[in-house]
This record gives sequence, structure tokens and C-alpha cells, in this order.
Amino acid sequence: MNRHYDYIIAGGGGAGLSLAYHLAGSSLRDKKILIVERQPKNINDRTWCFWEEGEGAFESVVHHRWPQIFFSANGFSKKLDLAPFQYKMIRGIDFYNHVFKKIAPISNIEVRYENIQSLKDSPTVATVVTDQNVYHGDYVFSSILPGNQDFSTYNYLLQHFKGWVIRTEQAAFDPQVATFMDFDFPQEGEVRFFYVLPVNEREALVEIAIFSSSIWQGERYEEALKKYISQKITQGKFEILDEEFGIIPMTDYPFQRHDGHRLIHIGTAGGQVQASTGFAFKNMQTHAAAIVEALENGRPPKTLTPGFQKRYDWYDRIFLNVMTHRRLESSRIFADFFQKNQTADVFRFLNRSLPFPADLKLISSLPFAPFLKALVDEVF
Repeated sequence: MNRHYDYIIAGGGGAGLSLAYHLAGSSLRDKKILIVERQPKNINDRTWCFWEEGEGAFESVVHHRWPQIFFSANGFSKKLDLAPFQYKMIRGIDFYNHVFKKIAPISNIEVRYENIQSLKDSPTVATVVTDQNVYHGDYVFSSILPGNQDFSTYNYLLQHFKGWVIRTEQAAFDPQVATFMDFDFPQEGEVRFFYVLPVNEREALVEIAIFSSSIWQGERYEEALKKYISQKITQGKFEILDEEFGIIPMTDYPFQRHDGHRLIHIGTAGGQVQASTGFAFKNMQTHAAAIVEALENGRPPKTLTPGFQKRYDWYDRIFLNVMTHRRLESSRIFADFFQKNQTADVFRFLNRSLPFPADLKLISSLPFAPFLKALVDEVF
């Protein structure tokens, strides 16, 4: 089969389905659209967490929300009010089902489960080659990493995480408070913290996240989770209801949002993972909305970072440099953030939305020397 589409989405994960969702809700819904994914999305393979004011586009599938967070590091432990934000969690399976329910009635949006073998760009058309067919599109939006990146001259860490959804025998959680970061765990030259996302008094997602150059062996995550649960949550029995594992690259490598013509990169491949934290869900929605807006207005969907936002790319580079070269414990960085600044400002900064010069005021609350060394390193 050799068929032509207006738009092809290569990869039906978070970024690809976010774009499909935004297309389906726009004036472009009548375009001929193809989604190519390796296999059906019928399991809960991950969780997305983010913060926002008011209600968002995916409010109906928010699994739980928290008005407060708990933070602990370097002797500073405090419950913090998030207003005007709420911290929200969406389960992967709920997101997938929600998107497919939205696109199901649109007959011109087609979904095919095939293995993508290659992507090709040209001035007039982009091509997706699978193990079964060849597809052409006016534009191809791909969340597949090209695989030819050289990270050797860039700051690069892996964020890897393992989590259990547990149910305790007795009430053990406050469903109004999410543990955002708990660094009270031996760091041993890495960045290690736990977060706990309770949905009721007996059930929560308990997860360990590590920023390091290599991933752990499987049993290390389980040992760490068991130790944390017994020390911080309950010494009684608990049941594991579900689990998740993931790896996110944290790098200032300049991922290209397009190959020059008709192949547009989205998600991780399009640089939508925030380099210094790994947060991506809100960035994917912003990027998808910008692509749709460009197409609706007859412009090529080659979105660029606004000039005033590029300073945040520098912030990410410097923060990553500090973490990669261990110039300062990351627990100290976040402890100073939350101890010396308004909580809402910290989250606006992490969301890349804190206005200038308030962002500089927040950065000035951190130790000067390690960041100056990182800045000099990045400049020269």
C-alpha cells in the first residue's frame, strides 16, 4: 500500500496523541490524518503529573489533584500551599482512552498498528516506511528519536524512575497533600528523591526518581521503595496494585524541531522534555497547540521558542551543568528554592513562566559560586 495523507503522526504516545487531540478539536479535523503506532495503547504504562491554574483541556481525566505539596531536603521539611496552582495527575490509560474516544467518530482520522522502519523528508512530501506499507504526508509529525544524536559535548543525565501503586492495611496518607520531593535518602553522588501521590487515605503512587549517568539494576529500585515505605509510610503490610518504570533523557542537546522541510519532530524528539527537570506534559500541549494554530493560519508548522523564553534554555544548561559535574547537591538547590521563595514563584519558574526580573531574584537565592562556575563553563 502506498497512500497519501494531509498529516501523519508517527508514534502514538503522549506527544503524538496530544497532537491528534488538538487536531481533532480544530478546523483541521476534516483533513486526512493517519496515526502510526507499534501496538494498541491498552495498558496503564505511565503517569503524567503537572501543575496548572484552574481547569485544563484534560480535566475530565485528571485522576487526582492536590492543593498542597510536601517537600523535604537538607533539614528543611514543610507542607506548602500551591495556590493558585493545583498539582494534577493523569494516568496513561485514561489519557489514551480519552483521546481515542474523541477521534473515534472522525472517519478521516485513521489509526494503523505497524512498526515504523524509517522516515524521509523532502521539500514537497514526507514519507513513513513501515514493515507493511509506505505512507506519504504533506507533513509528518514524529515523536521517534532519530538515533543519531551525539551527546558527548552536551550535559546529559538520565532520569529513571520506578513506582508502585500501593494499598495499605490502615489509613496512611493525606489525599490533599502530594509529596513533591523527599530527598531524605542517601544521594551517593546522584540525585535521588521520592514522591508520593495519594488518591485516598490508603492508596498512593510511591515512586523513586534518580538523575544519573546510568540506570540501576531492577532489584535496587525495589529495595529502595521497600525501605522508604517502611520508614516513611507504614511498617504494616501493603499490597502492590500497579507499577511503572521509565527513563527520560535530561540534556541540553539541541533537538531539532524539524528536518528542514516536511518532517516535524514532537515530544522528546522535538525538545519538549524540560532539560533540568524532565517535565514534559504541559510542554507537549503547548507545542501541539502551536502546530495546529500555524496550520490553521496557513503557515508551516515549524514552531520556534519565543526570544524572551530562550533565557530558560540557558537556565537549563547551567542547572544541568551543576548537576552533571556535582558542583552542588541538587537537594540543596531545591531546598533553597522552596525555603527562600514563594512556592507559586518556584512553580512558575519550573513552568518557564516566571517573568523577568522575578526569575533572576529567584536564582539569586541560590549559592553563587557553583552557578558562576557552570556559567563560565557553558560560555567558554
